[in-house]
Amino acid sequence: GNIKRGPIVSFSTETNCLVLLSSLGLRRRIIVAERCDPRWYPTSQIWRALRRFLYRFANLLVVQTNTAAKYFHGIRRISIIPNPALRRDEEFPNDRELSELPAGPFIAGMGRLTDQKNFEILIDAFSCVAEQHPEWSVVIFGEGPNRSKLHTLARCLGLEDRVYMPGVVEQPWRALRRASFFVLPSRYEGFPNVLCEAMANGLPVIATDCPSGPADIVRHGVDGLLVPVADPDALAVAMARLISDASLRTVLAMRAREVTQRFRLERVLEKWVAVIRGDKNDVDRA
Repeated sequence: GNIKRGPIVSFSTETNCLVLLSSLGLRRRIIVAERCDPRWYPTSQIWRALRRFLYRFANLLVVQTNTAAKYFHGIRRISIIPNPALRRDEEFPNDRELSELPAGPFIAGMGRLTDQKNFEILIDAFSCVAEQHPEWSVVIFGEGPNRSKLHTLARCLGLEDRVYMPGVVEQPWRALRRASFFVLPSRYEGFPNVLCEAMANGLPVIATDCPSGPADIVRHGVDGLLVPVADPDALAVAMARLISDASLRTVLAMRAREVTQRFRLERVLEKWVAVIRGDKNDVDRA
């Protein structure tokens, strides 16, 4: 009876709506969190309507970016909490995965092989620069339903020997460190952990300025480059720029590591502790 009950914390649209429905009348604080850009999250019109109606009954909505917060302009209490950026220093003796990477320089992509991640545009853009830079390759780490489509695209463009798709790797940060730079070609995101991880491991990056996340993480021209969404020509220009300019890659890589300070784990945890405790300063935007 004397134990103070904490809030109920829920993640993702469908689960959030169900929690809010089932918690009506319980007199418990409810915190709901959105982990992807709400405009693009693939859910039905029914769930979208429920979200618009039910989120007003939450004590607090947690989002990851200002872009997502602006979408929920009718919600009274919103807190913006990004993901932390972590650098992994663990080393493992298994080098099998690394031995399967190309010997020459390569551009890395990583994520689910889905329409959202849009790796097709990475292959398209690479086809524009591949002939001028025959020693370079592309390696896309991950698995998903678009694998055969990506293989077919690479083959049609004559790049089947220069586009590698090794699947899911157990030690992704070690694989990323072998890359010359990283590309995030997504149509939309929430707050992409893989982009932070690539930067934390000292990689220069190119990311689409998609909703939402990359523009909050990448400082264009300082620690990476931002390009328009679904624009293979712009992506090809940016890729050619990094391929041709090793000194630029070095400068961007040096600043990229600052992401671990900008999105420090301790700072993110402090914000989560504050919203769970119900501190008055937990609301970033009214």
